[in-house]
Amino acid sequence: MTDLAKRTCKPCEGGTSAMGRDEAEGMLAGLEGWRLSGDASSIRRHFEFKGFLKAVEMANLAAWLGNKQGPHPDIPFGYGYCDVTFTTHAAGGLTENDFICAARLDALVAFLDESYVASGKLAHMHFLLSRDEKPLLSVARGVARADGTPLRPDALYRIASMT
Repeated sequence: MTDLAKRTCKPCEGGTSAMGRDEAEGMLAGLEGWRLSGDASSIRRHFEFKGFLKAVEMANLAAWLGNKQGPHPDIPFGYGYCDVTFTTHAAGGLTENDFICAARLDALVAFLDESYVASGKLAHMHFLLSRDEKPLLSVARGVARADGTPLRPDALYRIASMT
C-alpha cells in the first residue's frame, strides 16, 4: 500500500488549481496500472473481468469510494471491463485528491481479492462492508472476515454495491 492510500482527500477550496503535467507524472510513478490522459487532466485505469457482474461490482466500488472521498470518478463499464477515471472537475484537471483515490481504490481491490495482479485482472470479487465501513473478505471464498472469524448472525452488514 502506498502512502497515498493511507491519506484522506481534502475538500477543494475556492481557487484550487490543477497540477501540471510534470507534477502529475511524478505522482503517477507511485501508482501501477494508471495512465495519464494526453492533456494531463485525468488518470485512468482499465480493469478486465470474466463476465458482467464483476464489472458492475468494480463500478460500484469505485463509485462508493468517490462518494466517500469526494472526487467522483467517471466509470464506463460493460461485459468484461470497467474503466475508472479520476479528475477534479472543480479544478479543471488533476489534484492530489485524484491520486489519493486511485491509490485507495488499488488498496481496496488488493485487499478484497488476493488474486489481484498488476495487469488489472481480478479472478473473483464479491465484497461486504461492516457498519463502520471496513472492508471484509469475500464470502464466496468461505471466510467472512479477513481474520477468518465468522460474521455474527445479528450484525447488520451491507453489500458495498448497495450503498
